[in-house]
Amino acid sequence: MGVPERSRERVEAKLDEFEEIYGSFVVNQTTITLPDDQYTRLRERGNPEPVAAYVAVYNDDDEILHVDAGGDHELPGIAAQLDESLVPALKEEVADTADVDCAVDELDQVTIAGLRNADDPDAKTLYNLVTVFHATHEAGVPADEATWFETTESVQPLYA
Repeated sequence: MGVPERSRERVEAKLDEFEEIYGSFVVNQTTITLPDDQYTRLRERGNPEPVAAYVAVYNDDDEILHVDAGGDHELPGIAAQLDESLVPALKEEVADTADVDCAVDELDQVTIAGLRNADDPDAKTLYNLVTVFHATHEAGVPADEATWFETTESVQPLYA
C-alpha cells in the first residue's frame, strides 16, 4: 500500500476516533493543488505531520485567544502525526506560546484536505486533516505574543 492509500486510511481512522470521543462535529472538505515539487516531497517523506490542529480558547467575555505568527495573529496550533494525542499537545502549546491555561471542551470542526499534484492529474490524492478544538480559558494573562480578539461569530472553517 502506497503513501496516498495509507494517508486516506489514517485520516478515516482518525475521523472514527474523533467521532467516538466527541460525537458530532462539523466536517468540511477541500482540495488543494500543490506544485509538483511540493507534492513529490510530501509523498517521498510519507506525508509527514498530516494533522494541523488549532484551538480556539474563549475567555469569559467570549473573546478568542490569538498568537503572533510573524506579524499576523492566528489561533494557537500544532502540526502533528495522526497517532498523536492532540489535546495535551494543544494545551501545552497554548501554555508555552501564550502563558494561558485552558480546558479543551470539544472538537468544533474538521477539514479533510485532499492534496493534489498540479502537474500530474493522474497522481493519487494525499489526505491531511485540519482540526479546530473549542477551549475555555482557565488561568493566566496572555503573554506579549498573544491577545484576545472580540468575536461575534464562531471560528470560520480553516483549510491547510
